[in-house]
Amino acid sequence: EQRRAAQKMPAVAATLIEPHSILTPPCAPVPAPGPSPSPPVDVLFLAVGANPQLSRASGTARSVDAHVGRPSPVRYHLLVDQPSQHPLAINAAWRPFSGRVFVHSTACLSAAGAALHRRLSTTATGPGAVYLYKPLLHLLLPAWLPKVLVLDADVFVVADVRRLWAELDRFGPAACAGLAVEQAPSYAHVRARGGLNFNGGVQLLDLDRMRSSARYAARLSDAADGRLPGLKADEKRIGFLGDQTLYSLMTVAPAANGTGDGRGLFHALPCGWNRQTGTHMAGWPGFWAAHACHERCGLLHFNFAGHKALAEALKAEAAAGGEWRAACRAVFDRARRTDPLFRNGSADARMLGEVSGCCAAE
Repeated sequence: EQRRAAQKMPAVAATLIEPHSILTPPCAPVPAPGPSPSPPVDVLFLAVGANPQLSRASGTARSVDAHVGRPSPVRYHLLVDQPSQHPLAINAAWRPFSGRVFVHSTACLSAAGAALHRRLSTTATGPGAVYLYKPLLHLLLPAWLPKVLVLDADVFVVADVRRLWAELDRFGPAACAGLAVEQAPSYAHVRARGGLNFNGGVQLLDLDRMRSSARYAARLSDAADGRLPGLKADEKRIGFLGDQTLYSLMTVAPAANGTGDGRGLFHALPCGWNRQTGTHMAGWPGFWAAHACHERCGLLHFNFAGHKALAEALKAEAAAGGEWRAACRAVFDRARRTDPLFRNGSADARMLGEVSGCCAAE
């Protein structure tokens, strides 16, 4: 009975999402779409493992579409690990995006990429191994996709992502990936050696450069084998946060002079394109100075477990039809009034004040 149900699922899904969006396991490469009336922006969400990520990501996608006009130039990509089990979930959450959704499977990772993923994952913990698919997307996504914006599902966009997409034109000659630094005093051992402490919630990836860059490939291999220079053995572990730890470690210079092969592989995004709410390090010295951001807000990133419900409430309020700025203010005000986490005087209440300007962005 389960086999019969599984066989029927792709057919049901195809009635709601174009057939090219449905993937047949183990790996059916997604064909290239037809010409787009305007330059496309390709946005990818990682939906490996739990189905709820698909629904949460659809809320983020709605916030993206709210700022780009009609017809939307944004194409959405979902990376899943169980393609035969996902289409029904995709139908319900992603029906408004029909014709613009492309489903990719981790099964499409090349043999060399799968081996590299296993090597990198040996020091990962918790969901870290799942996050490590992001630095390897160039070995997994189809060749017709030259660039991609990777967003976490706990993001709410408050501006036109085409402005963020334009950061690709500002990449240095060797840069393959663009990320914002953590708005917290994290990865002290990386910063002490001239590296950058990146946050992985928003990533601009130049997939073509990643595919052709010998330097990027060598740095990944060195990280997988524990050969990154300038770091002690226990400082090279990937741990719980996966991709962002890997990217940060890759920026450490061979000598502690603030430069080196790793730094040039990355472009630092403006802090406003990853305005983080995490307060998990609020008690650390220098936290609020590290958290400060004086640039135009483009998106909110609720990168703290206690703030995930706030992100979903914001998506739901905006989806209910209200103007998004009013929705943002309403959700923040309600959190202050009703959620003990955001009580007056708490670090979380201060955080809402710090990022409240995002509710007036655009």
